[in-house]
Amino acid sequence: MLGQKQLALYRQGHNEILSEAFKKEFPALVLYAYSFVQDKETAADLVVMLFEKLLSYSTQERKQKLPEEVEHFERLVYTIVKNKCLDHLKVNKNRLRILKGEVKLSSNGDGETATEKLFVTEAFQALKEQLGARQREVLELHLEGYDSSEIANKLAISRNTVQNTLNTSKKKVKTLWKDFFEN
Repeated sequence: MLGQKQLALYRQGHNEILSEAFKKEFPALVLYAYSFVQDKETAADLVVMLFEKLLSYSTQERKQKLPEEVEHFERLVYTIVKNKCLDHLKVNKNRLRILKGEVKLSSNGDGETATEKLFVTEAFQALKEQLGARQREVLELHLEGYDSSEIANKLAISRNTVQNTLNTSKKKVKTLWKDFFEN
């Protein structure tokens, strides 16, 4: 992947070193990702996301987060690809469960009736309506199983904006939910 000298240069902030490694290692990493996700396009996207993340690290982050030895760096890259693949599979599995209606609204296990579940669902829908349009949109995508990066791409906003909007939305819903049940 990278020689010891190249890794040292990349850790010092030379992005062109990583760009060269990307061109060289991309096919092997995509093949590795494909062994998990079984889809060429998804595998390629996940590998690209890895390299984008590595390029986004500041010099200080590179020195803190990335190993100095080439062997450890290569293992780290393959581990990150594997984890991205497994995360992708988990998210897709959860999306399918949500779409099929297999996800329960409550995990309290006390045998809620269909009427109680309907009440809770309708109450939650009413609470969501009190959010702003963007807050509601981000929250709904999150509830469908999309992660922050996917929501950011889908809505053409930054990942930080998604996370801030999501946090604000959750706090607001939590407060509204509490007020709803106290009244």
